Amino acid sequence: MKRFWVIGLVLILVFSLMLGNVPVSFSQKKYNEAPMLAELVKQGKLPPVEQRLPEVPYVVKTMDGAKNARYGGMLRFVRTDPYYDSDGGISNLAQLVHIPGEGGTFKQSGSKMVPDIVQSYEVSEDSKVFTFHLREGLKWSDGYPVTTEDVQFAYEDVLLNDKLTPVFPKDLTAGDNPCKVEIVDKYTFKVRFSRSYGGFLGVLGRRMMGYSWFLLPKHYLKEFHPKYTSIEKLEPLIKEAGFEKGQWWNLFNRKTDPFRGDIGCPVLTPWVMVESNPKTGVIRWERNPYYYKCDEAGNQLPYIDYRESSLLKDPKMVPMKVVAGEVDFMRQFGELKDLPLYKEYEEKAGIRVLLFQKDVETGYVCLNQSHKDPVWRKIVGDVRFRRALSMAINRKEIINTVYLGLAVPSTLVPSTYDPVKASQLLDQMGLNKRDSEGWRLGPDGKRFEIPFEVPQLMGFEAPMTEMVIDFWKKVGIYATMKTVSFELWDQLGASNEIRASIHWGQAPATWKKSPQSSYDEFLPDRYRSWGAGYRQWYDSGGKTGVEPPSVVKKLFELKEKVHTGSPEEAKKAAQEIAGLHYNNVFIIALTWPKHPIIFSGKLGGLPPEGGDSYAPYSMMIQFYFKQ
Repeated sequence: MKRFWVIGLVLILVFSLMLGNVPVSFSQKKYNEAPMLAELVKQGKLPPVEQRLPEVPYVVKTMDGAKNARYGGMLRFVRTDPYYDSDGGISNLAQLVHIPGEGGTFKQSGSKMVPDIVQSYEVSEDSKVFTFHLREGLKWSDGYPVTTEDVQFAYEDVLLNDKLTPVFPKDLTAGDNPCKVEIVDKYTFKVRFSRSYGGFLGVLGRRMMGYSWFLLPKHYLKEFHPKYTSIEKLEPLIKEAGFEKGQWWNLFNRKTDPFRGDIGCPVLTPWVMVESNPKTGVIRWERNPYYYKCDEAGNQLPYIDYRESSLLKDPKMVPMKVVAGEVDFMRQFGELKDLPLYKEYEEKAGIRVLLFQKDVETGYVCLNQSHKDPVWRKIVGDVRFRRALSMAINRKEIINTVYLGLAVPSTLVPSTYDPVKASQLLDQMGLNKRDSEGWRLGPDGKRFEIPFEVPQLMGFEAPMTEMVIDFWKKVGIYATMKTVSFELWDQLGASNEIRASIHWGQAPATWKKSPQSSYDEFLPDRYRSWGAGYRQWYDSGGKTGVEPPSVVKKLFELKEKVHTGSPEEAKKAAQEIAGLHYNNVFIIALTWPKHPIIFSGKLGGLPPEGGDSYAPYSMMIQFYFKQ
């Protein structure tokens, strides 16, 4: 008997040590909460934490650097977009399932998607039926229970409503048939497909993928839906929001977008937006008192109470804000060209600059092979032309100039630098005639020109394009560059009008590890604009757009295998897609750089340096201020 009493005492002591510096002991209380929430409980304004968490919370494995985490503090961001903050938005996600090693922790292994918002899931043997079990007791950020009523609302009243969803998401179809959702009970629902869809869980687990396809707060949003609220009652709200009479769908969508100033829609994310002021440019978040995750010691996450984003109208002011010590976290604008400045001010500004491996490759030179101009299409559609232009680019020089040597050449296409062979290829394909200034002439006898239209999204676009233009000049190819706003660039891409641009895409090395959880960045689209017309053809089932050549059709066929096949079949298809890119140089891919990320020197619970640069977003719920 004494032996069992001693074992019990030891277990209690071990568990107590796990709690670190959290003030309430586990023997007194099953879960712990932030002092700001404990005070609200004391005042009777909030239920106890045990009643706010689901019956089975998601337990996040504690990072080594977060063993002695503390609650509290304000995390400061900076942005240049009035209506969105990438650092604040992407780090504030919740997902039905997630990729192993994300969702708040690195300490996971395996290849299966990890249940997150859902407590568990099952997949039928033929991969046609996916059954999900919500966590019982899960609550929206306003304390309202999450049930399959919210699932039914999201499916029947949003996904199947042609005003709110004019085009059913292609990722929710298998073949040409949309999925069907079946409600089993209060916490269980099934998603059915007419054919095998082995990649469905991978789609749900994608980075930056939320939960709104299958979960929306019905109790709140039904107030803005004509099925539940008469259009007569909605009209004053529609008018107040600035929309035309009867456009209830625009009002509904606005109510789900807090960045536009419509605060109030309940969420499942770690933090809740409480202010989005276009006049001051301030966006503020507070911790979600009903967030469903806790650490291994029973402490409800996240550790940080508040987050705030400041708006800078001039992107050039971003580094100045950092070195002034006024930014606690910055990933979006972390550029290697600013690394020497940040390192110089590291101590004075009270910051830490850590280098991660960028989760995307930069410098995806895209020549639109589906453009309506027949002369242009004939030239850029010739693989010899794309190989020649790729060979004419000195990637090492770009790496040393743009990235301070902290990058490697892309692995998507051959990276050999050989301007002599590039010139020979151009001659062989018929571009051997030049004008009086030495520029190559097209088959129409006119100077062949490559007009770049590039956005300034990540900072590398303009300087890298300028270098590419200089390299091509040496082989007689005339190119120009015009910087455009993202809005115009997006419109031009959607209308298949861009001839040449430069963008980024997921690194092949990371994509091939989990292709079913990746976006279609190796297929043409409006952003990777090497064949926007081809994508329109594919998405419309051949009704619009430009019919692609057989090799591009093969890419689309392989894409279907990636998404519908088993994980093993998906990886095999991904390898084939990579091989087609390597041999055909659809994209002239340039570099895979390091990514400097700024952290306050007071922060703990950070992911280890050198890993994937997406990790700080995933891990932010474990960040804490050490003092």
